Order: sequence, then structure tokens, then C-alpha cells
Amino acid sequence: MNLSADSLDRVLWALAAFLEDARAPRETLVVIGGSALLALGIVSRTTRDVDILAGVDPERGLVDPRPLSKTLQTAAAKVAAELRLAPDWLNTGPADQVLAGLPEGFCIA
Repeated sequence: MNLSADSLDRVLWALAAFLEDARAPRETLVVIGGSALLALGIVSRTTRDVDILAGVDPERGLVDPRPLSKTLQTAAAKVAAELRLAPDWLNTGPADQVLAGLPEGFCIA
């Protein structure tokens, strides 16, 4: 299933609900690509997935998000099954960019 702005919103709320049910600790992730542009209302096209660039550590700043926490992996798998998404709908594909370096002035909105 491709994600539109509306379905992305439903998917992320479902993910949040599963994480809340699991009493998971708060995680802050930096999302880029089509899903970020959809969430910000910049584009209206659909996207296949949610690309995680980095995690955010309060002391260290941007960090490699890999591996995703077990709780987040489990919640993402439940969302995929419930909403018929690809198993890798939530992925860390672009995370290598954090290790390679980000453009000067990169900021988190």
C-alpha cells in the first residue's frame, strides 16, 4: 500500500498506539524523504515507506538509529500486519548518511 498524507497519519497514530500499549520509552527519530514531505504538507504524492535518517539523543545529538529498538520493531511489524504494509515500511535505509556527515546547516524541524 502506498501512503498518502491521510494514510500516513493513520499509520503513525497506529504505531504510537502500539508503542503506548507496550509502555515503550520515548524515542525521537529524524524522518526524511517522501513521508517527511507528506507530513509537512509539501507534496501530495504517495510514498511507500518511512525513512529514518537518525535517532536523537538529548546529549549526543543525531545518532545512528540502528538497530531500531525491539519495541519499535515489534510495533512496526504489528502496524504492517494490521494495515497491510510492506514489512520494511519503517526503515533505516538512509541512516548511513549520518555516519558520512550531513550538510552544513542541517537542522531538525
